[in-house]
Amino acid sequence: MKWDIWRTWPEVKKICQGKTVVFFGCSEDWVHKTCPKFDYVKNKYFVDSNPAYHGKKLVGLDIKSPEALFEEDKQNLYVVITAGPYESVT
Repeated sequence: MKWDIWRTWPEVKKICQGKTVVFFGCSEDWVHKTCPKFDYVKNKYFVDSNPAYHGKKLVGLDIKSPEALFEEDKQNLYVVITAGPYESVT
């Protein structure tokens, strides 16, 4: 399956209305550039592959294991990659 992973900010805002947004990766660079653009989203959190981050918070949001994604309703979920090496996440 080929995924269209690139979106404009207006497209993202429209897609995310009423959904849970998950930021994948705790990159200091991308988190601070990306998260403020999602102030309108009520349900959001981070996932990261590094267990040292699990149970902590970043910019006020919980950090969970990527396995948390399996518990989400896929129709009401939008994942934003905030890790530097995004290819490994996709």
